[in-house]
Amino acid sequence: MDARARVLAVLASYVPEKLHQGVLAEALVAARKIQAADDCAESLIALAPRLPKEMRREALADALAAARQIRYANDRAEALASIAPYLPEDLLAEALTAACEIERERYRAHALTGLAPHLPKSLLTKALAAACEIENEEYRAFALTGLAPHLSETIRQEALAKALATACKIRDTGDRARALTSLLAYLPEDMRRKALAKALTAACEIRSASDRVRALTDLSLHLPEGKRRKVLAKALATASEIKNERYRTIALTDLAPYLPEKKRRKAIADALATAREIRNADDRAKALTGLAPHMPKDLLVEALAAIHEIEGERYRTDALAGIASYLPEDLLAEALTIARKIENVEYRAKALTGLAPYLSEEQRWTALAEALAAAREIRDAGNRARALTSLAPHLAAWAQAQPEPAYRAAAATLRVLAARPRAEFLRDLNTLFPFLLALVPENERPAVVAAIFRAIQDVGRWWP
Repeated sequence: MDARARVLAVLASYVPEKLHQGVLAEALVAARKIQAADDCAESLIALAPRLPKEMRREALADALAAARQIRYANDRAEALASIAPYLPEDLLAEALTAACEIERERYRAHALTGLAPHLPKSLLTKALAAACEIENEEYRAFALTGLAPHLSETIRQEALAKALATACKIRDTGDRARALTSLLAYLPEDMRRKALAKALTAACEIRSASDRVRALTDLSLHLPEGKRRKVLAKALATASEIKNERYRTIALTDLAPYLPEKKRRKAIADALATAREIRNADDRAKALTGLAPHMPKDLLVEALAAIHEIEGERYRTDALAGIASYLPEDLLAEALTIARKIENVEYRAKALTGLAPYLSEEQRWTALAEALAAAREIRDAGNRARALTSLAPHLAAWAQAQPEPAYRAAAATLRVLAARPRAEFLRDLNTLFPFLLALVPENERPAVVAAIFRAIQDVGRWWP
């Protein structure tokens, strides 16, 4: 039932409201039957904007009720924040109550700050009181900082003063520096000077060299030019002394964009050389990907060669996909050759999908066809769904540019997917629906969507 309900709810989002309100009503019934609270809330939130006004409020109330039933506090906090933009004031009050009931203070603070931009003045006062009751200084400072921009001027100054006082009490130097730095953008000048001094002191006292570099780098953005140069020089010296290759690469990569040109290029070259020494293939791939936005072409050549040398196909794939948008045309052709040689269908699909948007038009459509052919053969349902989800946004454009080969690929894909269990097929159909719809003439789409909707309903009724 869950898989059918999800796909019906998604199909309904493509149906013109004036023509198919009945279909939307059925989709709403289906979405309400989804047993997993997080999936139920997500489906109802997605469906609500498409519903007529008289149905929308009830759907949002059900979505909020589902969100409150989500087991894990972090997921519950995220769901409350995602539903907030759509809620009327009385339901916002209920959402705020749900946020205040979250036991773990870290996620309560995140829920409060997620709700803050959407709360009216009366509820902001209640949210502020809830933030002040958080015992942990780090999370209390985070909540107060997130609420402050949305408060009236007088209350904002009081909240910022409390946030500053709270941040100064945080025991861990790294957390204290981070909290104080986050506050700087909102503080009046007198409070800002105090926070800057204390943040700099805390940052310099951080024991971990990599964390110290990150704190000094973040703080430098708020300093005048003279002090900024000194702090960045200190951060660079610290980064260069880090013994662990992974952490040294990360520190140099994060720092490089803020350095003067000559120092920046040297830092990037040093980071690349260090990245190639990282033993763990996953860490090496991530380090090379992180460096890509900052590398000139000659270093990109070296980075692509380093990626080609990664033995594990999974990590080679991640690195290819991550570096793709930064490669010039000649290196993209080389990267495409590397991707096509990947044997594992899941990883080959991911690599080709990552490269496709940056290829020439002719190469792009061919790469997408190859990626789709690989993705449909992935046996694991979850991995296949992720591969198709990544592909889907690009396939509709292919359908419009080359309808005949795209149609043949879609037909071949549906034949393969239809042989799998029904729940898996519905999930994959859900993902590919924008691609399939792009193959249908625009004036025929509403009727086609309605027919698919009815077919799924009928099959579910005939063979529950």
